[in-house]
Amino acid sequence: MAQSKNMFLFVANDFVTGLGNSIFNILIMWYVYDVTGSAISTAIIGSYTHISSFLIGPLAGVYADRSKKPLSLFVWTLRVNGILLLIMVLCIFLFSGAIEIFAVYLLVALREITFTMEYPVQTRIIPSIVPEKSVTKLIGYRSVTGNVSSLIGNSISGFIIAFRGVLGGMILNSITFFIGAMLISFLQLIPKENGAVQEQEMAASEERDMKKSRSSIWYEVKQGLKIIWSND
Repeated sequence: MAQSKNMFLFVANDFVTGLGNSIFNILIMWYVYDVTGSAISTAIIGSYTHISSFLIGPLAGVYADRSKKPLSLFVWTLRVNGILLLIMVLCIFLFSGAIEIFAVYLLVALREITFTMEYPVQTRIIPSIVPEKSVTKLIGYRSVTGNVSSLIGNSISGFIIAFRGVLGGMILNSITFFIGAMLISFLQLIPKENGAVQEQEMAASEERDMKKSRSSIWYEVKQGLKIIWSND
């Protein structure tokens, strides 16, 4: 029962947040081009996702892997994304000119950095919410859901801009993140077998983490990059 519930909540979050995010990606580029009239500015704002994934992705993966409460971290990333979008709405409503564009650039950058945390945190919690034999099934559902939500979001984004405007689209995207955070907060961790052994391993791991210096994060990042580089 808990497994089915967790799979539904996890996939529902993926669909809702993926839908809102795909709408936002088109909306923000349309908005920047409409305000600045610059193709370069539009290309820069559109490249934020890839730049963030390249620069922040390795750190995000290590941080998610070292987190003691990945489920709470997941909820936190969703809520922060929703809050940043609401702040963006206020900036567009209150400011104008160079200040407005600068605020949007800054907030989009912060949003992308926070959003980059979502994927590694999701990967981290999957083994904790479904049995090992169901991990591949959930990953498959997640892949299909992501593609469907992206297809729908890209299809309806133009209509949302036409009927609700930029601010309405951003508010909608913000709502999707808050809905996602609510869904994830209902996830239940599934107890694993050999609980006593795992508790001992967790305690030992926490003790090792306390002894590690801050630079060990960079060491783990470099080790991960070496593995990626050596894998054809």
